[in-house]
Amino acid sequence: MKDEEVARINELARIKKERPLTPAETAERKVLYDKYLKGIRRNIRSQLGTYRPEDFGDPPLPPAEGSPAEE
Repeated sequence: MKDEEVARINELARIKKERPLTPAETAERKVLYDKYLKGIRRNIRSQLGTYRPEDFGDPPLPPAEGSPAEE
């Protein structure tokens, strides 16, 4: 997400504290906020995807039910 988009989210938040947002501003805020949250979720998934239970001294997880077991 671009810095300008984050700045616009913050600007809309300030406007919302002063007065109700117009329908166009509300729609813009939703689009920008959804995009912002999507980026956060993507970053968290990518960070968590690099960890394994063994990294923390835990035993490996058993294979999921229905998945082929390693032989």
